[in-house]
Amino acid sequence: MSSTQTRQNPSCPTCACKLTVKKGVRRNRLQTLQVFRCTECLHRFTGAAGKNKTYPLRLILETVSTFNLGYSITETQQILRRRFHQNIPERTISSWLTEHRALSTYARLRTEGKKIFAPEIILRSITFYHQQVYRHQVHRAKLQILLGTPLHRDFEPLKTYLVDLEHNFPHQLFQSTEHRSSKFPAELRPPITRKENHATRTAALVLPTSPSNKKRHETLQRFMLVNDSVTIAVENSCLSHAGRHRLLPHSGF
Repeated sequence: MSSTQTRQNPSCPTCACKLTVKKGVRRNRLQTLQVFRCTECLHRFTGAAGKNKTYPLRLILETVSTFNLGYSITETQQILRRRFHQNIPERTISSWLTEHRALSTYARLRTEGKKIFAPEIILRSITFYHQQVYRHQVHRAKLQILLGTPLHRDFEPLKTYLVDLEHNFPHQLFQSTEHRSSKFPAELRPPITRKENHATRTAALVLPTSPSNKKRHETLQRFMLVNDSVTIAVENSCLSHAGRHRLLPHSGF
């Protein structure tokens, strides 16, 4: 077996063989992609996300998120120019928004959300300094749109709960205790059923853009908070995933 083979190498897309080796790189105008070769069928392929794109997938999804915060296409273009030093044509940005519209369902609420909150304040962020540092974020426009629908009035206490997180939270329970529910000794073996739905498709798109394994949950959470229509709030730490709150099925909101 070649010394260049690693367990992390992707399987061959042609024959599904897991024995693949790195075989050089392929460059386009803005990124360098790792090339792999299958040791069985000798097929060469690129395993990176966004391999057929001129721009990196991370930049494409960040563009979609920036637009869905409420910025116009021109404003999005200017923000990306400042952050990434890339002058992306507005036509290209429009094509990305169209391509990923199926997974950015907040787009149908975006116009209404813009009327309520400016892009700079549409997300509210709170930092909790417990035994770990946690960041809790709320999409203020989604929450208000949700509560503005008579059908969803039963969620009114949720707004009080989320507001109280900032002003009336029992921090001492999480700063002094030695016991954490995540470390409670338990052996659970629930049946595992593979599903294909909106959430799994979103995860498959977004997770490859994470800069590291530690950032996987945070990367996915932020994309869903900004871009889907049902993720109202998320919480994550610098070390581990702490949770996300989805209030309604996609068909309901």
